[in-house]
Amino acid sequence: EQLLATVVHKIYEYCLADDRVRHYFRSTDRTRLSNMQLKFLKHAIAGTPYNTTGMRVAHRRMVDLKDYHFDAILENWRKAFIDCGVPDDYTELILAVAEQSRDDILGR
Repeated sequence: EQLLATVVHKIYEYCLADDRVRHYFRSTDRTRLSNMQLKFLKHAIAGTPYNTTGMRVAHRRMVDLKDYHFDAILENWRKAFIDCGVPDDYTELILAVAEQSRDDILGR
């Protein structure tokens, strides 16, 4: 669990430094967002059910969120996983699960 918390911290470090997506993260409740991210990562690893409706609702206010932004965020995730020493098989698993949520996050 500590590794995942470190990964989440690193993800937000990258996202806040990324001109493509930083504006989505500046005015959010970082503690709440980190907790939700941690929950998602645990879900991805364990393969447990996740509330995709909640994910759709949570991202609804981001009306200009596009594939470009989603791709940028996944790039930041990958960098964070590498930096934190997450094994490649877990990295690929998590990114594949995240990819499955693309349409919910983008409101399609």
